[in-house]
Amino acid sequence: MRSSHLRSSALFLAALLSGCASQSPDRMAAAPIAAASDHANAYQRLPAANARYRDGDPNARAEPRLNPEVDQHAALVARAAQGPSVSAEDLARQGYLLSLRGDRDGAIATLDEARTRFPDNGRVYWTLGWVWLNLDEPAAALAAWQEAERIHGGRPAWVPYSKAIALIALNDEEAALAWWQVARRTLPYQLGSAKRALRTFSYWRPKERALLERLIALAYPD
Repeated sequence: MRSSHLRSSALFLAALLSGCASQSPDRMAAAPIAAASDHANAYQRLPAANARYRDGDPNARAEPRLNPEVDQHAALVARAAQGPSVSAEDLARQGYLLSLRGDRDGAIATLDEARTRFPDNGRVYWTLGWVWLNLDEPAAALAAWQEAERIHGGRPAWVPYSKAIALIALNDEEAALAWWQVARRTLPYQLGSAKRALRTFSYWRPKERALLERLIALAYPD
């Protein structure tokens, strides 16, 4: 049964990776990722009054079937990130997977490379936010997401709930609740109750989900 599952997983990853569009890497250098402590003032702490975040964003795509505990997944992702036609998505996926596997240095180095080769790519910065969050650096996550929002140019729907969980990680309950209220206006059904919110983000990874549960306990006291 396990070998069958692994074959199925490998086929899924192979299809996923082969389907990624190739991009010509931009060789413009980007500055190395700053220390997390440098990001304290690099994000918008509170939303504007009556803010609405309803825009789609093709760069914000989760891959819940990607399992960091399956070595075949890790090998396939690493191979794609080292290929001759490596894309921003390949590097972003590799960096995120490394962060889930606890490889802080590898994750940061991979995202540094992604920023150097694709310096104005929203997928890279959106992923970088999740990498930092999984590395227990929520202020850095907020700064990365602020840059992803800037690159997008609009108000993508992922911003409010992402900021909310990073802010709860910083123990900034006021700001976390303010952004969560914006998220509830954006997704009134999906976030209408604690149960629905948990179901909506059931695919989140353990650290992400733990932060969500903290936020839900605060936002839905009944």
